[in-house]
Formats: sequence, C-alpha cells, structure tokens
Amino acid sequence: METLEETKSTGAARWKRLWRLIRGFRRYFFYTVLTTLLAALFAYLSPLVISFTVDSIVGGKAMNLPAWLQGWIDAIGGRDYLSANLWLPALAVLAVQGLNGVCAYARGRCSALGGEGLAKALRDALYRRLVRAPYAWHKASSTGDLVQRCTSDVETVRRFMQMQMMEVVRTVVMALVALSIMWPINRQLTLIACCLLPVLLKIALFFIFAVITAAGGIRFFRLIIARAHQKNLRRYPVFAFVTCLLLAYCAEEFFGVADIIGAFVAGLVVACTSKADYIRSKFEPLSYLLLTPVFFAGIGIKVELPGLSGGLVAFSLLLLATAILSKVAGCGLGAGMCGFNRAECIQVGTGMACRGEVALIVANRGLSVGALSQAMMTPIVIMVVGCAVLTPMLLKLAFSGHSGASDKKNALAGYYHRHEELEQVSDELLSRKSR
Repeated sequence: METLEETKSTGAARWKRLWRLIRGFRRYFFYTVLTTLLAALFAYLSPLVISFTVDSIVGGKAMNLPAWLQGWIDAIGGRDYLSANLWLPALAVLAVQGLNGVCAYARGRCSALGGEGLAKALRDALYRRLVRAPYAWHKASSTGDLVQRCTSDVETVRRFMQMQMMEVVRTVVMALVALSIMWPINRQLTLIACCLLPVLLKIALFFIFAVITAAGGIRFFRLIIARAHQKNLRRYPVFAFVTCLLLAYCAEEFFGVADIIGAFVAGLVVACTSKADYIRSKFEPLSYLLLTPVFFAGIGIKVELPGLSGGLVAFSLLLLATAILSKVAGCGLGAGMCGFNRAECIQVGTGMACRGEVALIVANRGLSVGALSQAMMTPIVIMVVGCAVLTPMLLKLAFSGHSGASDKKNALAGYYHRHEELEQVSDELLSRKSR
C-alpha cells in the first residue's frame, strides 16, 4: 500500500487516481458534457429561427434549408402557411429557448452532483488514509496541514472539476458548434472569424504557461528554502527579482501580453512562499530608492506641459473628474450592496479614487504600441497626479464630522476591528501550537 510519505507522482498517475475517485459519478460528468453540447446547439439555433422567419417567411428570400426540413415545411403548407401563421415561428423560438434553459439547468445540476461526489470520495479516501496511519506519524505531523488537505485542498479539486474544467469544455464546444453553423452560411466570414482564434489561443497559452511556471516556481522556492533550513538568505530576493524579469519578458516577447501581467504572476509565486515577508522587506528599499523613481522619471519626461492647448486642458480636467466620480459611484455602489450606509459608501468610493502606477504602466504600454498618441500622455499623467493629490483632501471631507469615539459604531471601521482581532487570535493560536 502507498505510504503517506510518498508525495511524488507523475501527471498520468494523478489523472488515473482522479479517474478512480470519480467512479460512480462519471455519468454526471458525461451528462454535463452532453447537456453543454445541447445547450450550445439551442443557443445558436434561436437566432437562426428568427433570421429564417424575417428573411425567408416575411422577406420572401429563397429557403436554403436541409432536404428533410424543407420537406417537412412543404408538407404543412410551405411559406404561405407559415406567413399566415407567424405564431408557429414564435412558438419555435420559445421552445428552443425553453430547451436551452432546461439544458443549462441540467448542466449545472449534473456538474454539481459530479463535483460533490468527487469531493466526498476524496474526503473519504483521505479519512481512510489518516485512520490507517500510525500514531507516531500523527504525532510528528502538523495538524493544520492535515486540516488544510481535508478542507481547502479538496475544495480546490472540486472547483477545478465542477467549474473550471467544465468551462473549458463549454468554451471548446461553443466554438466548434459556432464554426460548424457559420461555415455553411458564409465561408468567407467564417475564415475571417477564425483569424482571431490564433490571438485568443496565444493569450490562452500564456495563462497555461503562467500556471505551469507558477507551480514550478513555488516548488523551486520551497526546495531552496527547505535546503537552507528556513534561514533568511540574500539569494531569495535575487531569485525573486530574476523570476519577475523573466516572466515579464516572456509575457511580452513570446505571448504578446503586457509585461506587467508576467510580473504579477511572479508576485503570486513569491507570495505563496514562506519567505514572502522577508523578500518584500529586502525589495522595498530597492523599489523606493531606484526602481520607482526611475519609472516615474521616465514617465515624466514624456509629459509636455508647454504644448498643452485649451482643448487638452479641458480634456484633462474632464478626465480627472470622470476618474474620481466613476470610482466614487462604482465602489460606492458595491459598498452599498454589501450593507454599508450612504456615508460609508461615499468614504469607500473616495478612498478608491486614487490611481497610480498601474494606470501609467497601461498608458505607457499603449504609447509604445502606437495605440495612444504622445499628446494624450500628458492628460493621463495629469489625471493620475490629480487623483493622488485630491484623494486625501476628499477623504478628509468624507470623514468630516466623524469622531474617533464613534469608530466602533461605524460598520466600516468595525469590519477592520473584527478582522484585526481575528488575525491576533490566529497568530496567538499558531504561536502556542509551535511551542
């Protein structure tokens, strides 16, 4: 029997193990794929019925239908009968939409049954393994790690099979069904639509590359940290910086994705390691003293204030007002949906109004690829600087009349108080466990 200490396994072995776990629930995943196919067919069939009604029945165009369908229409009276009874095409549209809804419901239900069945089988397998493990192994193992394996890790596998994998299947099925329907209608437009597929495929390949690279990077960092016996070494920030540069270069050079996305993936890799705080503490001086000033200086050099016309000044002010109001309205609406009152919604929206380096990175990227003109760079920089300067002032006005003594009565402040207390209790429990 495989021991608990055996952690290495090939990808094929893992898929075989997963295939064994879904024994008894495989039919649900098969039904999910089948209903996904039917839902895609009905979703594309509805506009075809409407087009046929408008063009052929009402407009008088020639019916370009399969022989069996043309024979069925001729048997009931042909175009004249359908034009005199337009309620039949309307009923057909309603029937198709109803079948689409039924298939969508069946797809969600079968996917949920399969996912929950997989989660139960996986938890049962873990429970059996834990029950059979010797007492010495339980004494030496981390209880928190065992709880994580039985809860969050199982939930991750369930979400992958129930939602992510099924969404991939749904995307592929819908693309194939759409192409099979478009090809007989207009082959030229179908080929034009297919020209976009390589671009989408390239972006999808980047995310697959990002997932694989992230998994490998996390394992690499954990390996070198384990070999160093959890010591803080200077090589960790160096490895993190090299990973950031490599992923940013690969994202832009090989996949045509913005380099900031690759750097973001590198940040996720570093954040999943036990030395994330140490790496951040070593990186902050380099960032504030060298990288950030150089970046903002490079952006500032591209700004041409003397060349501003009256129209650009008005556009800059309008862009600044739109940037602030959109944040206040959008984030305030989200806060209102979460149960905050009107004053707290305004405070949340105002606090989110500040825009920084991400907007400048996107603008600089647009300038480099030619999507943004040099004249438009100045209003964007003015908008970013204006948001950074005005946000503290607007926050002070938003919190005016709000005394510090009423913090505990404020739902927004109370949420952070509760969150901070939970973190303190968690840290205390973990420190007791480690002792």
